[in-house]
Amino acid sequence: MKKIIFVIAALLAIGAPLQADILARYDFTGSVRTSSDTDPNSTATSFNDGAGLTGSYDLTHGNPAPSVSNPASLVGNSEADAIAGNDYYTFTITPNAGMVLNLTTLTFDSAVFGNGQLTGTFFLRSSIDAFASTLGTNTSGLPTAFTTASISLAAPGFQNVASAFQFWVYIFSR
Repeated sequence: MKKIIFVIAALLAIGAPLQADILARYDFTGSVRTSSDTDPNSTATSFNDGAGLTGSYDLTHGNPAPSVSNPASLVGNSEADAIAGNDYYTFTITPNAGMVLNLTTLTFDSAVFGNGQLTGTFFLRSSIDAFASTLGTNTSGLPTAFTTASISLAAPGFQNVASAFQFWVYIFSR
């Protein structure tokens, strides 16, 4: 079976690059999907599956292990298929009362494991623009090396954010 693996190493940073706070960090240790961040100015929800995915824990793969995975046969073959099929992972960040967030980067690791030819593509959308545009992509292929996506959130819409917002990380395979 071919699997597409998603690992969040250091997910969402705010502030100057040398002084960035991590707003959400999903290590998937102990088979839990809660964020292990300690940022005092915001809260992050658990890392959840969209309606089209049923992620499972993969205790042998990760960067480092464990990770969340999906069989490649359960996701679409294009960006349009992923959107139509609700093939995404999601989490929400909520600034504490009176706080504003200036986002800089969203970073995650992904990989494909299995036999044969396969690529897994991840693309990011946000509720800040009503999920209208793709903010960045990361494509992983066989062999099994993890690739790191670092998606810039320097656009004006991600600055001075004072209310809750979601990220959807869509996935498709070819």
